Order: sequence, then C-alpha cells, then structure tokens
Amino acid sequence: MVGISVGKAFTSVSAEKKRVELLVDLAYTCAKEAIGFIKFGALCEAQKRAGVMLGETYINKHSAKEFTMTVGEELQEQLKHDLLRSDFITVLVDGSTDCSVTEKELIYVRFVDADGLVCTKLMALKDVQHADASGLLCVIKEAFMRVGLVDYDQRLIGFMSDGASVNFGPKSGLLKKLKVDEKMPWLVGIHCLNHRLELAVKDAFAQTALTDACVLLSNIHSVFERSPKRWRALTDLAEVMGEEVHKPARTNGTRWVQHKLKAANILLKQYGLIVVALTNVTDDAKIKGYVKQMSSFKTLALLHMFVDVLAPISKLSEYLQGDSTNLLLAQSAVEAALVTLAKAKDAAYGEQLGKLVIAAENALAEGENKMEFQSVPIGDLQVGISALNSSAGEIANRLSRELTSRFGDVLSESSLLVRALKVLDIKAWPEKKKKTCTSLAKRT
Repeated sequence: MVGISVGKAFTSVSAEKKRVELLVDLAYTCAKEAIGFIKFGALCEAQKRAGVMLGETYINKHSAKEFTMTVGEELQEQLKHDLLRSDFITVLVDGSTDCSVTEKELIYVRFVDADGLVCTKLMALKDVQHADASGLLCVIKEAFMRVGLVDYDQRLIGFMSDGASVNFGPKSGLLKKLKVDEKMPWLVGIHCLNHRLELAVKDAFAQTALTDACVLLSNIHSVFERSPKRWRALTDLAEVMGEEVHKPARTNGTRWVQHKLKAANILLKQYGLIVVALTNVTDDAKIKGYVKQMSSFKTLALLHMFVDVLAPISKLSEYLQGDSTNLLLAQSAVEAALVTLAKAKDAAYGEQLGKLVIAAENALAEGENKMEFQSVPIGDLQVGISALNSSAGEIANRLSRELTSRFGDVLSESSLLVRALKVLDIKAWPEKKKKTCTSLAKRT
C-alpha cells in the first residue's frame, strides 16, 4: 500500500511539473511574440479545448507575468555565467523609446561562448535620465554591474553604435569617455555597418530623380492604408480582372532598403491595376495628381531603375545583418556590391527596364508618344527616355562614391583593424609553409 501511494504521489508530481512547464512555455511565447498578458487566460482555455491538460490554477495575467519574470531571471543568470567565463566582450548600444515616449537605451553584448561560438545577447533595456554621453555611460556601467561584471573595464574591447555625435563625438562622445574616463584606450569603436549603408543610400538619392519615386511610393501606400474603402475597391477590381493583389507596402522601417525595394516591386507588379483603381477616384485632387504622375513614362522608368539600383544594396543589407558576419566578410560583401554597381554603370539598363525602353523606342519610331503597360496608357515617352538617360549612370556613380566613402575604413587595406583581422582570413595564409619560413630566416 505504501508503494502504491508513493507511486501515485510521484505520478501526481510529474503531471504537475509538466502542467507548469506548459504554462511557463505559453507565457514565454506571449512575451516573445508581444502578446498582452491579458490574453493569457484565453490562450490557455483554447489549449484546454484542444486537449492540453493545463488544470484550473495559474491561468491568469498575473501568473503569466510571474512566469515571464522567472524566465527572465533565469536567462539573466545564464548570461552572467556566460559573460564571467568570457575573456573579451563587445558592447552594442542603440537608443529607443517605449510606448510612453520614454528614452531607453538598448544594450547588447557580443562574446565567444565556452563552445567557441560567437553570441550576441540582450544585456539590458534601461531608462535614460539624460541622453548625453555621460548619461549613457552611467547606463552602460549600471548594466554591467547588474550582471555581475564588475571588471568589465578589463574585458571590454569593442564598442558599436550608430554614428551620432553623442556616441562618436571626438571630444566628449561616449566612446571617448570609455577610452579616457574609464581608462580603456585600447577600445575599438565601430560605426554600425547597416547605419552606414542606410546613410550612403540616402545621400546618394538626395536631390535626384529617385527622390520623386520614393515620395510616390509613400503616397500610394498612404492612399490605401488610410482608406478601407479604396483598398476594398482595389481588391474588388482585382477579383473582377482575375488578378492577385497585394496592399502597397510602407516605405519606412528598421530596414529602410528592404522596405523601399519591397514597396517598389509591389507597385510595379500591379501598376496597371492601381492606376485603374485610382482613376475611378474623382473627388480627390491629390489622387488625380498621382494618376497623372503614374501615367508618364518617366515615373514608370524611374521605378524600374529604382529596383535595379537597390537590388544589390538590399542583398548587401541582408548580409550585413547576419549573425555570422564579421568585418572581413563585410569587406568582401561591400566590394562585391561595388563591382555590381560598376557593371550597372557600364550596362545600358537592367533586363526589365531594357524591355520597357525598347517598347517605348518602337512606339516613338512608329510616330506614337504613348504605349501600353499592363493595359493602361503611358505617355510622354520621349521626355521619359531623356530623363532616364540623364540620370541612370549618375545614380550608380553617386551610390558607388557614397559606399566607398562610408565604408572607407573597412575597404582600406591599410586600416589597422582590417590588417589585424587578416590573420583570420584563410585565403591570405601562405600556401607553402617551408618557403615562408626560409624567407623569414633570410630576412633575419
């Protein structure tokens, strides 16, 4: 009888442990997917209807908060353990605001774990009392102390952030304070590669014909995003014409290049459908202006050129965001993008744009200044071709110059940092060890 009672008790404990584990996992999922804790009870009830044994206790928002806090504390302890075992670390910082418009500082740490793998983990998200270099320095020091890294000044070797003066100011920036005030002169500061890329593209497009393309993409998104009636009209029209339709995409966000490229591709894919849908809107002068703009060959051609130019930059952006990317790999990726842009300067147009130009030239040869694109009339062919010819090569040139300027320290073989990292580049290693040793012996 005693054995049976113990067995039942053991089974009961195991079942309870499994139940709590399921609840903790569900709470973690809510936190990970930014689902409000107030939905936790409803999600649990849905799981119970599906046959999951979750019981009747701990199924409320308060328990979800407790579970999440417990998971957070456990993850923080694991981070402490990992950092204390790591000899060197790099800190990555970025400013942000929460829903109450309170200034926050995101602090990540990058290090090599015990298995030899490069890890990037969130260390802190802290309020900033004063968003100057001194205030940010205090926040970083507090974050290190909280994870038990009191000797952070002996482990910190790298600092990365955006290029704002509060971070990289030569006299009183955060990096300067870390080097001088915190006595870490060896610290290597790196301006975030993706921030550089965004700034390079922004400067290259400034005051060019592609600025109008960017504005148009934003305007078309607003037309359908802010009016359910117009979006419904577009979907109804697509259904009648038997075509697939996607809502025009927004043009801004954390990954600027990808947003712009996606918005342009969506607009071009359903260009005729959108023009027809907007043509039926007769009570808005702005929309009439958009229709007129989209009915010109100049706009259509520039949107195609916009896609051709941004395609290699988008690939570069995605690559630079990779967890395994380092400066040597970034150098190769930037060089590859520059080669692609150089080829774009030499080639007349991309494939799709080339077909479009040929169709326009054929129409002009027949004495027509109009052509059809996706069943809608496109006019002013000669003006559009002239505008395209005057700006196509210049855009690629400007983008190449801006990339070379922004990534100068990464591309330069004389950069101390790049030269130091070359020892990790297997391609740069000598092929024959004996000859290298003999050569070194002779020099000695």
